[in-house]
Amino acid sequence: DKARREVIDAFLSRLSEETTFDIPEAMVEERAEELFHQQVAEFQRYGIDEDQFLKLSNKTHDEAVSQFKEQAETDVRRSLIVREFLKREDLTLSESEIAAETERFLSDFGPDRREEVMQLLDQANMRQMVASSALDRKLRDRIVAIASGEPSDAPTPDASGSGATTGETEGESVFDDPGASADEESGTSSVEQATVADYGQQPSEGQPDDTGTSRSNEV
Repeated sequence: DKARREVIDAFLSRLSEETTFDIPEAMVEERAEELFHQQVAEFQRYGIDEDQFLKLSNKTHDEAVSQFKEQAETDVRRSLIVREFLKREDLTLSESEIAAETERFLSDFGPDRREEVMQLLDQANMRQMVASSALDRKLRDRIVAIASGEPSDAPTPDASGSGATTGETEGESVFDDPGASADEESGTSSVEQATVADYGQQPSEGQPDDTGTSRSNEV
């Protein structure tokens, strides 16, 4: 629900603010390109292709992409935060958790379509989607638990080699402070941006070793 999303976004926002990164420029450029193409895709629904969009915008491709640099940096930064959080909290998936997520997905369909949907879920990209959704759910549950007062054994993240450090003048880490305000301005949630591959997790036995970007929005 909305309150739960606000808690999650506020937690990640504060954690991001407390941590400094050397963000790889290539990752920012790639994300900016993705954001640009997402915008173009919206216009394509109305019959406007990329060339027409650029002409209407009176911009070159590079100029149009550069408009998304700031948002792209925010997305990448928070994606790295999520990746490190998953690693520090040792959040991985078991076969039973993936099976439970599969059943949750199947419950949206009637009995007459169960076999058909199960065949679809057996495809690699669909299995990746289910695994990504399951890990996303586990991540959200863990963040809410910490924000509600459950202690975390995780040290302040260092972004796994990305040059992140937590400033000593910033006060307590959000890992130690469950009272992070839920109404802080949060921007784009990295929970929705990062995928299983982004998190840098090694898959558990039987878990897909990669994932698509389709994810459950349920919180």
